[in-house]
Amino acid sequence: DPDGDGTGMPIQVGKAPEGFDFVPDTEVAGPYGIPAGWQFPCVPSPTWYMTLPGGGLRLFSVENYKEDPSLWPNFAGRMFPAESFNLTAKLTFRPNHRLEDKGEKGGFAVVGATSAGLILTDTADGIVLDWFNTGGETARVDSFGPSGAKVLWVGLSVRPQTVEGKVYPNAVCRFSYSTDGVNYKSVGDAFAAEPGVWTGARYGFFCNRSTLSNDSGRLDVTDLRVKSIFTPAGDFLYDESKVPDYKLPDVLSFKNGRKVRSVKDWERRREEVFRDIEAEMFGALPGNLPKPRFELRSSEDGVLGGIATRKQVRVHLGEGDYLDLLLYVPAGARGPVPAFLGVNFSGNHTISEDPGIFLPDTLHLRDNFIVQRRGLNSRRWPLETILGRGYAVATFCCEDVWPDTEWYPGLGVGAKYPEAKWGSIAAWGWGLSCALDYLESDPDVDGTKVAVFGHSRLGKTALWAGARDRRFAMVVSNASGCGGAALSRRRFGETVRRINSQFPYWFTVRFRNYDDNEDELPFDQHSLLALIAPRPLYVASGSEDRWADPKGEFLSLSEAGVVYQLYGYDRIQPGEMPDAGGAVEKGLNGYHIRKGPHEILLFDWEHYLDFADRHMK
Repeated sequence: DPDGDGTGMPIQVGKAPEGFDFVPDTEVAGPYGIPAGWQFPCVPSPTWYMTLPGGGLRLFSVENYKEDPSLWPNFAGRMFPAESFNLTAKLTFRPNHRLEDKGEKGGFAVVGATSAGLILTDTADGIVLDWFNTGGETARVDSFGPSGAKVLWVGLSVRPQTVEGKVYPNAVCRFSYSTDGVNYKSVGDAFAAEPGVWTGARYGFFCNRSTLSNDSGRLDVTDLRVKSIFTPAGDFLYDESKVPDYKLPDVLSFKNGRKVRSVKDWERRREEVFRDIEAEMFGALPGNLPKPRFELRSSEDGVLGGIATRKQVRVHLGEGDYLDLLLYVPAGARGPVPAFLGVNFSGNHTISEDPGIFLPDTLHLRDNFIVQRRGLNSRRWPLETILGRGYAVATFCCEDVWPDTEWYPGLGVGAKYPEAKWGSIAAWGWGLSCALDYLESDPDVDGTKVAVFGHSRLGKTALWAGARDRRFAMVVSNASGCGGAALSRRRFGETVRRINSQFPYWFTVRFRNYDDNEDELPFDQHSLLALIAPRPLYVASGSEDRWADPKGEFLSLSEAGVVYQLYGYDRIQPGEMPDAGGAVEKGLNGYHIRKGPHEILLFDWEHYLDFADRHMK
């Protein structure tokens, strides 16, 4: 009341009352008999709703009297709890089928200056589900036919937009729904919520109709689960002088404190390290995974201008699951050749403009997978250069094994093992081992000389695949960053909390215990790199890729070198990090830092090929 006239005014910022604490909404009732924090767009009538004895809220359909016939007036909503959160809820929609106009609506939406959501509508043909936004877009999502009631689960993911470490504070919302509460399907386009006139954006539930009637249908909202992910929208550490003091776990000390003094000791200690990383970070493979089966779908000589033979192989991973492996072998090779094997992001056809590469079978993938143009990522795959150096190249799309999103738990190999604790990186790594199974059987490839490589999240995958499967002759990590080669304890750029917030499906759930708690990890990423010894290992960074912490990647490789020393090889020392554009190599370890951003380019490949010439041919 700034002017003292007895009428209060809205404020932008205010101090909370002393002793103010957040109280879970199950413990305190608000002015309308429902938990505090819920809001209606106007003063609700007691006949609009009731709380359910077992928990939850029942909304009765109310005649709408605003331009938006879907949401107004019986909309119960809440403010967003955090910049990042996930939500699921069970909806039971029971319309009054006796209403002449039908048309009762119930559903779930995000509202503000703009709105979007999912609407269940009673029609003459039964209950239908639509997605809408206030931009005028609508889309029929599903039809359920005549029924007395419809049970549906809805999902919402809200994240700030993050682009290579830069965070934009717009709430990007993605809706989904499920008919069984387990397998969710993504719905509609990503939608950026905007504040309303007096409030911020809200999520909530509604039930309305277009006519006045004494008898109404209802929407029951139960099993509401909201998981807030509290991550700062900025303030990433990019100042080397502010890196905290840290102490790395000693890879050459057993858990009982005894020192590792020989290769024989290390093989026992290696098992301890491997089990820790498996249990706390990537997750263990299910014990009953099927043995892959191979189907040669195509083989053609003289492709890529005559320099290669192209093979396309379907690697069956059990009932209904498979990955499509693309293999190029140098033309005219005398005997089996060494190979580079890696996973691609968007489909085999994106690594080259070769018109003979099969397009992805989209019926096999999530319904919002976008088929990109041929050759989109060809600069990451300089095939002519690699083949010209005498190496075969093999790849498959990560989406074949596990969707690169958290919203499709019902697809991919992981869906067959719901009791398993593995994340997508472990599954993609298993896919690499299955691809290696095929390469070992191909007479044109030397299966004992296959290097596994990867960029970014697939660089993390290559490291874990190389650590788990010792058949890989060489391992290459390109800009793998947090969760890959970079030391977690440095907290530089992307952190454990941030990577778990943005990509929780990459790792096992236990890895979230180390959000802002990196010092409690029983290992750090140098431990992961050490598991690859004594095989050749190359790590690379981009000078502008601070998000992936180039120095942390280099120091991790240096620290892993103590295990290579056990095998009699020289170690790259911590003070030997090269300047941008430079490289260093000692023993079986190599590192370079390319000028530029988060990418894998010809410069990188030339170093990998030189390294492979020295250690794998």
